[in-house]
Amino acid sequence: MLLIPFLTVGILFVSLTALLPQTLKHYQYIVLYIVILACYHLISTLGQTSTYIVLLCSVFLISLFSKDKLANVTLALFGYLFNVTLNQFVLTVLAYGFGITVSALVGYKSLFFQIFYLALLIGLFGFLRKKFHRFIHLFLQKDYRFFCIALVVEEILYTGLYAYFIVYGEKLGYSPAIIVTNGLLFSLLFFSVIILLLCVHRSLEKEFAAKQELAHMQELESYTMNLEKLYKLVQSMNHDYKNLFSTACSFIDTGDFKGLRTFYSQTLAALSQNINLSEKEIGNLSNIQIMELKGLLYNKTLTAITLNINLKLRIDYMITSAAMNTTDLIRILGIYLDNAIEAAQQTEAKELFIYFSKTNENTCWTISNSFSDSDLPLSRINEYGFSTKGSGRGVGLYTVSEILKRYPHILSNTSINASVFSQSLQNI
Repeated sequence: MLLIPFLTVGILFVSLTALLPQTLKHYQYIVLYIVILACYHLISTLGQTSTYIVLLCSVFLISLFSKDKLANVTLALFGYLFNVTLNQFVLTVLAYGFGITVSALVGYKSLFFQIFYLALLIGLFGFLRKKFHRFIHLFLQKDYRFFCIALVVEEILYTGLYAYFIVYGEKLGYSPAIIVTNGLLFSLLFFSVIILLLCVHRSLEKEFAAKQELAHMQELESYTMNLEKLYKLVQSMNHDYKNLFSTACSFIDTGDFKGLRTFYSQTLAALSQNINLSEKEIGNLSNIQIMELKGLLYNKTLTAITLNINLKLRIDYMITSAAMNTTDLIRILGIYLDNAIEAAQQTEAKELFIYFSKTNENTCWTISNSFSDSDLPLSRINEYGFSTKGSGRGVGLYTVSEILKRYPHILSNTSINASVFSQSLQNI
């Protein structure tokens, strides 16, 4: 019977933490569980009222531990409402399906029920998190704070109603009629939350798709503008070379080979060295047939050139498609390239390597850059909010890791070797 308090606390703990969009650190989970357990023992004599005091303390701790407080509190309260609704449903089934009332759940029956219910809860939350993974993490988008606030307000109101009906039901003795009544009321309230969530989901998906479409258009526009700049550059270089070769020909016509040698060493050789080889690398982009991808790479490579970064771009095969959604692909590569350019710019070597290769049917896309922060902990770079660049950073690689969870066939790898930071995607 000593296990029952730990199982009861475990049920509340799982319901509050299973759907958090921003996961906590391990020690924070342990602290949260201990606090819930301590509160349960200290005020358990208050009956069901103690549950809501513990709930208040738990939500406060989750808020305190979270960087994205609003998103985590929203999903913590939703998890609790789901737990209470499910609990009432299970009790109703036991009462009318098997003739087992709440008062009969004592001793070993209570222990077995707690174990069964905790296992059921973990399974359902695992399914929900996997099925609605993308939707859960939309709550981390700062543009959607209004929806989170509306949900939190509604959840607080419903939690208050749940508390009233549960405490009132405890006073009346939890007869089967009370259980059914509470179950129906809780179901109606919970499904109203579900309806609001679905409406929010549809709205957020449409807005998100519109933003991605706009981003694609901007990339294509940037690609077109850069193409025009490159054309003008080629025209200018063509004009300059004609003038230079005309001058060289005049030395040849007069037999002044000593002057030609001087002219070459002082002008032609220096010009040849000053031509940025990175611009020649851009010709490799002709192997890319995905316009959004070509636009992104063109824009980022020209940005690197402008910042005097030594660029090496190599694309070994014709890229006509990718094994993932184009929007997700652009988001991932955009984050990788932005990070690589920023890091390379802060080093003496200033090197950026982009290499897309294919062996048989296996593809590997690698982005590498010169790197100076040798103490960077690779195990933490995908954590939300982790960054060595100061506060307000550390979202990009976390976003990449969340996107890649939807594509288990794509393997990602991060490494640091001899002051070179590399990130690669295989089977893309």
